[in-house]
Amino acid sequence: MDPTSANVLEGSRWPVHRPATVTRSATAHAGERVARRSCAASLASGMPEPDFSPLSLHFRLSSGSGELKVPFTHPVVAAFRRGIEEGQLTGTWRFLLTTDTASTTPTMVGAFVETPKGRFLYFPGAEIEVSTGTRDTRFEDYALDHLTLDPPKNRHYYRSHIAVRGLPETDSRGLDYRAPASPGFLFPWFTLLLPELHGFATLPAHLYVEFPSPRSDLETYGQQLMANGGMIHLPLPAPPPSIHYIQFDIWVGHGQDWRDRQSRPIAWAYKPEIVADAPPGRQDIQVRTVDTDFRPGFGIRIMVSQPRGRLLVARVLRPRFDPVAAA
Repeated sequence: MDPTSANVLEGSRWPVHRPATVTRSATAHAGERVARRSCAASLASGMPEPDFSPLSLHFRLSSGSGELKVPFTHPVVAAFRRGIEEGQLTGTWRFLLTTDTASTTPTMVGAFVETPKGRFLYFPGAEIEVSTGTRDTRFEDYALDHLTLDPPKNRHYYRSHIAVRGLPETDSRGLDYRAPASPGFLFPWFTLLLPELHGFATLPAHLYVEFPSPRSDLETYGQQLMANGGMIHLPLPAPPPSIHYIQFDIWVGHGQDWRDRQSRPIAWAYKPEIVADAPPGRQDIQVRTVDTDFRPGFGIRIMVSQPRGRLLVARVLRPRFDPVAAA
């Protein structure tokens, strides 16, 4: 595992009470949608009445098991909530799924979205409370809604910020982070470190959620929401016999050649403020990788590993990657 410098900008606390080899291809299955709609017609005008019934979405997920009905505030469907509240389209979305050796039913780790305006978002699949390590931020102890990555300026610098739930919209964005792209490398957007998958929902065969009515044309709107969806399935590598944790590294690429650029696991195991009891010096790890296009010339690379060491607390981290130190 290569060393790297890091700028830790935000951590997280994972609740215990929440219910709920290299791979180079992503499997996508578009969901289907069921919307309740009115069939009544206006006798006065002879035109159909606008439908302001709730929008009921039904995801049919072939690799899942059982049924799951969630409120529209649940993290599993957070990727759709904001757009639907405003009657807008979500954009291109992908659920991130993983499996371990103990279960064949995938776990929903979160969702990635590219918005119609080109922003890239990650919505965690479980409740995360923001904890920066300093008590002087307005985001402390609020639930993380999503991470945002803005399109790069001339492909030289990327900007990222977080959004939380529970604050007015004008106050809910912040912790801006600006980092340069490194020639020949993808951009390391963030890392998700977990002691285990507890707190994430397992993938159901049928996922149901009902949103307040966003607009009148429910049938057309629902079909458009579901048109650009799919799933990324990345199984965990075999765990080591000693104490370990789960690490997802998310790299972003722009340009037609983005798949040809380099990436590597970030060496969080050797940051003593993050991981304790790691093997001295360095360690060999198994890594599984998947590349996924969101549109021509833009995609993400997700790397998952299970390094040895004792993770002190589950975290979402935005690294500052140094290719010279990692060489």
